[in-house]
Amino acid sequence: MQSPDKRNFDAVAATWDEKPERVRLAEEVAAAIVREVPLFPQIQHLITAVAADW
Repeated sequence: MQSPDKRNFDAVAATWDEKPERVRLAEEVAAAIVREVPLFPQIQHLITAVAADW
């Protein structure tokens, strides 16, 4: 049983990207990970393709 004070993830996630600052922060974090963490080329291409769709 879930505690009554816990937020429902699905409900919160449904509107998460309505705040532009959240989207901007997520994009900056993703860009930093891609820039700083060595990834296999296939993963690098996948992340770049997904980010381009944002």
